[in-house]
Amino acid sequence: MAEQAADFRRVIEKLGSGSKTAIGISRGGTLALILARDHPGLLDRIALVGTPVDDLVSPGCLYPRPDALSEKTLQAVEDGDFQTAASIASHSVFSEDGYFDFAENSIRIWLAHGEATARRLLIGFHGPNPELDIKPWLGTVRIPTLVTHGVNDRRAPYAVSKYIANQIPGALHFGFPGRGHEPLFTAPAEFLAVLDQFIKTGTVPSPTRSG
Repeated sequence: MAEQAADFRRVIEKLGSGSKTAIGISRGGTLALILARDHPGLLDRIALVGTPVDDLVSPGCLYPRPDALSEKTLQAVEDGDFQTAASIASHSVFSEDGYFDFAENSIRIWLAHGEATARRLLIGFHGPNPELDIKPWLGTVRIPTLVTHGVNDRRAPYAVSKYIANQIPGALHFGFPGRGHEPLFTAPAEFLAVLDQFIKTGTVPSPTRSG
């Protein structure tokens, strides 16, 4: 994660002056938070989408991934059934009715570069990873933050987003009813309206401010 964050920092710095908002989807939100923590002033604000608070699978994780999703995915990988593993992963991301094609396209992306790459990616996204545990330092983030989450997220429980918002001083929280892990793709108009209001006014519809 540190190497990826450093890459993003270099890209952002090359953008020069002007207002900058980072939108982090899932683990991308973890990277945005790391940048906000380690490089105050680099970003003006961040928006998180379905961001986890830890790896969701290690013993003692705060909110375990539901339905043994990771266990089923890793078992399929162990069995050499990468099609099934990718299907479990993809349909948990795009779990809403009407987004079957999104999930099927995601399966093709998982498998596009052969079994060795698919194995590495699937294990990386579903196995233990202590770098994803952001709980110890969330309270040190000092930047306007919007925490969004699909209420029906099957990969990272909705409660995760409320926890993050409550830990970051002044953070705003917005849930998308009926949506899964990536509401910016499955409810784009609503997501953009929320994001636009956050950027322009520092508020969101019916905001829940952290305590």
